[in-house]
Amino acid sequence: MKKLSFIAFLFLAFLLTSNAQNFNGYAVFGFNGSQVIGDAMTGYNKPGLFAGLKVAFPFKENIEISTALNYVQKGSRRMYLRDGSPAGSGAWHLMRANYVEVPLLIHMDLHFLPWPVKLYAGASGARLLNAKIDWQQGGFEEALNVRTYDASYHYGLSYDMSDNWMFSVTNSHSFLSFDKQNFALVLYKWRLGSYHNVLNFEFAYKF
Repeated sequence: MKKLSFIAFLFLAFLLTSNAQNFNGYAVFGFNGSQVIGDAMTGYNKPGLFAGLKVAFPFKENIEISTALNYVQKGSRRMYLRDGSPAGSGAWHLMRANYVEVPLLIHMDLHFLPWPVKLYAGASGARLLNAKIDWQQGGFEEALNVRTYDASYHYGLSYDMSDNWMFSVTNSHSFLSFDKQNFALVLYKWRLGSYHNVLNFEFAYKF
């Protein structure tokens, strides 16, 4: 984790100390709903938090590139019926996995629309901070089967609410299974393993 944070810090520091007129800096924060593909449960039922720092700079007309250093909470949660019984099968009651994530995104200004909207997509690398599992509402234990790294693809839409405020909705999905016992790619035909899937609702303040 120290290596990832140090590299991200150096990259952000380089951008911030270069030509300041060529990029914008943002403080980002928000909330998310997450699920795990492969845990026999469905739905973005686990709430989480999202926060970080982002820089974006122009690449071509109507196109910009951004990177960030983000804290992201991921995982999944089993839902229950009114009588207390589980709503379907599930691997656990609650799983929490917290990451430091560094995305690289390409943003395209949809100038043909009457609103200030951008479409973006990209990928990220992440380092696990901690992961815990509550199997049957009996208390948390360390999730030893979770890999210390994650790689994801992202896509979403952003809307400029004002000169300084922006709102975004982002969907992210792991490329690789985070299960140490079952290494697999998301494109593998049988979809083996376990994959984070997160829906972020983000606010960004330009400073």
